[in-house]
Amino acid sequence: MHPDIIRARALRQLPDNFQRLSGTAKVNAILDLSDPESFIRKLAPDSLYLLLREIGVEDCLDLIPMTTSEQRQAFVDLDVWRGAELDTAELDAWLAILSAAGGEQLVVDTVSDLDPELLVDYILNHAVIVLDRTEEDEIEAYEQHYIHLRTPDQDFVIVLPPTEEDEVSRVTRMVDALYRGGLKRARDLMFACKTGLRLENEELAYRFRTGRLADLGFPSREDAWNLFSPIDEEALRQSFISEPRPPMRVGEDQEQLGLIMSRSLREKSFLNRCLEGVRDTERFVREYGAMVNRSVVAEPGEFVLRDVDRLASIAATARATISLGLEILAEGSETKGKDIIDRVWLIQLHQLGHRAAVKRAVEAKRLQLLGGTLFPPAIQAVLEHLRWIPRPYYTEPSGNPRPFRSMNDLTETDRILDYASRLADGFEKSFGISSAKFSAHEFPGLSEDDRAYITYETLAQTLIARFLITGSPSLQPLSPSEVLEVAARAKEVEGAAAELASQIQQSADVLTQAATQLVAALQPIKVLSDVNLLRTALLITSSH
Repeated sequence: MHPDIIRARALRQLPDNFQRLSGTAKVNAILDLSDPESFIRKLAPDSLYLLLREIGVEDCLDLIPMTTSEQRQAFVDLDVWRGAELDTAELDAWLAILSAAGGEQLVVDTVSDLDPELLVDYILNHAVIVLDRTEEDEIEAYEQHYIHLRTPDQDFVIVLPPTEEDEVSRVTRMVDALYRGGLKRARDLMFACKTGLRLENEELAYRFRTGRLADLGFPSREDAWNLFSPIDEEALRQSFISEPRPPMRVGEDQEQLGLIMSRSLREKSFLNRCLEGVRDTERFVREYGAMVNRSVVAEPGEFVLRDVDRLASIAATARATISLGLEILAEGSETKGKDIIDRVWLIQLHQLGHRAAVKRAVEAKRLQLLGGTLFPPAIQAVLEHLRWIPRPYYTEPSGNPRPFRSMNDLTETDRILDYASRLADGFEKSFGISSAKFSAHEFPGLSEDDRAYITYETLAQTLIARFLITGSPSLQPLSPSEVLEVAARAKEVEGAAAELASQIQQSADVLTQAATQLVAALQPIKVLSDVNLLRTALLITSSH
């Protein structure tokens, strides 16, 4: 099957150019379907949420009244939390959207289905205290400096601090929606506000929300981190040969839109080239969507979906890692990849691709500890990007980091790591100094402050400078007058480095780079007072 038709069933109902349409045109394309409400209501809640966000929620007012209560609950679950804390402003924003789309009745219907604990948490986030009509003395005590909001039944008073009129109107809208949804439930909620603790209600509401998100494919962060679990490549090879993959449990009544998958179909990745081997495209799109959801949760930082660009970036990283894992397992053969694609779980491919990147990250950490700033900037960038946790990144020749995508990326990274390893080993063998020996090495005449500036660049440039003026390489710090002598002979620095490098071939690259940097640093050095400018380039004593 060609990648262009690896699309979820729901997406196939829409025009082929749907992804390229403007927001308004996308809405119109949905409204032009024979039964747009049925289309909307059958979409998985997270799939519909992403569609609304991609188009722009404010442009989807004609679609929102067609949604189910479960879908609207998902909108709230996905948007109104910052970590484990309720974001009341985002809840207000959704209620405003619902009101604009379907009037206050849609707000009432939605609020009636929200967790009581979340609603109590919302009110207590705004209130100073909630009192009932038997507490007239307390009510009067708050009258002068606070705003009183009486419930429609006049039985409760919500005491609000002096605040913006707009905030009062938002709380009023929530309370009115509660009471219009049912008197008994509203009174029970107000009593809970009066007697309960906000943090307890917030914790319970967060637990319920976490459970619902897990049902949508957004696991807890601990479970999501299974993406990065180690995996035995050989055991995986044996398992997909001998053990059939068990059926995937999905909600058959809900359809995935497959927007994230469809965005990537024209990429020239190993995964895309193997997609024509997929026999069950519906299952693949569901599993791929679940993988992106898992990746969103596992990504460091705040769990939010409203940032569509960030979501696309996370999806691209997950997709690249899956593609890399498949290429490794297929040993670069597209024929094997097409045969494997239906036999393994995508999370296993992700784990395998991630394992390959982490293997390089471990070596990068070793080299950074060993080599420090010995390495040229390009190599330092490679090492730094490899150490990004939890996802090591590949460094392009331009210096830009991106996810590992292919075995060619691994090969190029291995080449650079091998070169860096030879540089570090060569420097230590040539000059007897490593980053591990910095703290124990004696540098006579240096203050403790000066020692803080010692790097491999400092050492390499000092070796060249000392060789230039004495004919012998050493790490003995230079006096200020010796530094002036080196500055006066700056045109000879590169020649001295080349001569020294000819004697110690394994450190030639290091010395060549150090000489170039030293010549540039020496340019402004004319008089003794200029010497301090070189304290981060050379080991310099404080005496003359």
